[in-house]
Amino acid sequence: MLHYYHAFLPPHFHLWNIPVIFFAGLVGESFGAIVGGGSILTMPALLLTGLPLQAAIATDNAGSLATEVGIVSETYQKVVANKKLVFLMAIPLTLGGVIGTWLLLTIPGTVIRYLMVTTVIFVVGHSYLSKKKPDPKNISKASYTLLMGFLFLIGIYSNFMAAG
Repeated sequence: MLHYYHAFLPPHFHLWNIPVIFFAGLVGESFGAIVGGGSILTMPALLLTGLPLQAAIATDNAGSLATEVGIVSETYQKVVANKKLVFLMAIPLTLGGVIGTWLLLTIPGTVIRYLMVTTVIFVVGHSYLSKKKPDPKNISKASYTLLMGFLFLIGIYSNFMAAG
């Protein structure tokens, strides 16, 4: 039986997808706002509903936007106090994000899956093995170039894979 909502939704969509996506988004983004990594909960739920990988990544990025706006509004005083640094950091992040989106749209989903698995293993391994944490107060002027390159890569990663 064809329902009226089928005219607006993809053919693989079912009504049970709505509560799955809602609760995964609620729990995942709440978790992500507190400790980060909400995509680890929301991405499997989106894939479970039958979304193609690229659409699931784009949907997860769009859903994370509200969490990120909330975090920035919560730290508004720090943003205003360091607006020059925030603007400088936004440039490589934005450029990397544009390239990451282009990669997401052009690379086949099977390649993205292998890259996601490899990247997650690397990040988890690095986080587990890395004992020395950098002190953000002691960043030298020479380190800013390295920081900008790293932020560019983070921009690519966040729009291309969105894992974590």
